[in-house]
Amino acid sequence: AEAVDNMLAEYAGRMLSITRGRSRVYRSRSVQFVVLSNDLGREAFEQLTRHLKEAVFAPIRIAGDTITPVCLVVPAFYEHLTHQTTAVLGELDRRLRTAGGLVPNDSLPIPEAERKSAIAERIDSLTGLYRPSEFMRRANTFLKTRRDGTWCVATVDMGHMRLFNEWHGQAEGDRVLADVGTVLKNIENGDMGVAGHWGQDDFCILIPFEHNTIHQIYSRVREAVARHDDGVGFWPSMGVYPIDSSEEITIDAQAKAMYTNQRAKNDFKERIAIFCPAEYEREVAFHRTLTEFQYALSNGRITYHLQPQVDMKTGEIIGAEALTRWIDKDSSLISPATFIPALEESGFVVTLDKYIWQGVASWLRERINRGLRVVPISLNVSRVDILACDVAEYMGALAAQNSLPPKLMRIEITETAYTGESEAVDKLTADLHARGFSTYMDDFGTGQSTLAMLKNVNVDVIKLDRAFVPVDGDHGRSTQIISSMLEMAHSLHLPVVVEGVETNEQANMLRQMGARYAQGFLYYRPMPAEDFEVLLDGGNNN
Repeated sequence: AEAVDNMLAEYAGRMLSITRGRSRVYRSRSVQFVVLSNDLGREAFEQLTRHLKEAVFAPIRIAGDTITPVCLVVPAFYEHLTHQTTAVLGELDRRLRTAGGLVPNDSLPIPEAERKSAIAERIDSLTGLYRPSEFMRRANTFLKTRRDGTWCVATVDMGHMRLFNEWHGQAEGDRVLADVGTVLKNIENGDMGVAGHWGQDDFCILIPFEHNTIHQIYSRVREAVARHDDGVGFWPSMGVYPIDSSEEITIDAQAKAMYTNQRAKNDFKERIAIFCPAEYEREVAFHRTLTEFQYALSNGRITYHLQPQVDMKTGEIIGAEALTRWIDKDSSLISPATFIPALEESGFVVTLDKYIWQGVASWLRERINRGLRVVPISLNVSRVDILACDVAEYMGALAAQNSLPPKLMRIEITETAYTGESEAVDKLTADLHARGFSTYMDDFGTGQSTLAMLKNVNVDVIKLDRAFVPVDGDHGRSTQIISSMLEMAHSLHLPVVVEGVETNEQANMLRQMGARYAQGFLYYRPMPAEDFEVLLDGGNNN
């Protein structure tokens, strides 16, 4: 141990004498050092590398013996270093494990350990299949000699492999993976394609895009798994991505096959799924929407418009609803229908809603500070908001932070949230009322609205969905339905705001039925906050 310590100290001394303060020398682990230099041109960097090689390859005298060490020196030059430390060290480790291009000492062969490490870098020892980068290289070479026919990249995924290991033990799980590897390797050995192992229980194979071939391969894999446990839950699945024989195989092909595999995993009738471009494009669009939403949010292109609510008898503005707007890079507006569903599915609608709530609260506070007129603003709360955060607590804190009376912030909850999450909504409305907020049931009539439901929910106002507003000249069922809804609400002493009023005929008919409050294009379209301010300060309607 003392001899080894002396040897490492000698190495460190040699490197420090070469760098002379121009670089920093670190002992990264046991017998590995990292030399970090900054502000060196490529020529100076290469010169430093040569000097380091000369220093560590030179014989060293330890405990009376002269030793010629076997060392590896790995240089990595970055024009601009943007990587995190772990990424840089990971790249150095990768280069150390790969023998290609690294010559330790011109008079010595590459050590056996390094040679085995390089093989392990290319081939998985458990399955005997190529690792990802080697698989793609071999697959592209294979295709160059077979330009005829149609090919595909298929992924094979074991069903509930983690559970299999818990039931049968890790050793048995490894035997399953090894057996699947043997099946796929035999296909490769038969010159039918190229097989690879992507890690854990994920396999990938290049094979002809033929129905019988694909199903035969799947059957062999399934039989290999069934020899260990034939439970349906452990059935493998296969995702197939067709490619052209002239197409270069990249990680994208495997990713598309793996994406398709997700569909197969959920189908016990047919565990093989073929790539569907339209379906994949929807998934890509989904992720693109989330990415672009984050950029839009950071760049101030997410905002809100205000649509006034009016007293149909007097024409007076009695409130407004805050509606989300996404301003595209060309200043056009992106329809909420194109991004709200993705935000709701991903949960990022909570981020959006909180951003809008904060913006409206700040706007109200700013108007009050200037001594200008304000009206209550309705804030939309989604089902995801209710499940993901304490809306009442958040609204209370927001009002307190901006010194706003709760009556200026009306909380709109969709009717589907009332029916789908009734217990959570009941608690929310009770908590909001305790803090002084009023609650609106939005989109009333679109779900399962009934008189009994209205009796059971503690709501202050209902907003009648635009779908029930009669079109001009329609005096049939639409009129009867909306008349019944208005009568039902009035019997419970619930004020009603009718959405989607667009014509004078609709407004006259609604007034005759006893409706008083409306929101629609007949009166005002949604508008930026500054335009709404003009209305509040005495400007013209349109």
